[in-house]
Amino acid sequence: MIGFRGRNISQIMDKYHVDIRFSKSDSSNPDLVVIYAREDATQDDVLDCVDYLEMIQQDYVISFILYFI
Repeated sequence: MIGFRGRNISQIMDKYHVDIRFSKSDSSNPDLVVIYAREDATQDDVLDCVDYLEMIQQDYVISFILYFI
């Protein structure tokens, strides 16, 4: 999802006017993803970004499951 040198995630952040931060692997909650609204973002931008990331996650999980069936 992140892509080479963060390219994919940068495109998502630009599209939805947000900043996305991932927890470090050694943090107490390594699966945490935080989405910050930029000054020019609307609430809908943030919610649309969350929806988009959830969709990507679901597609990945389904692809992973189908690969091993």
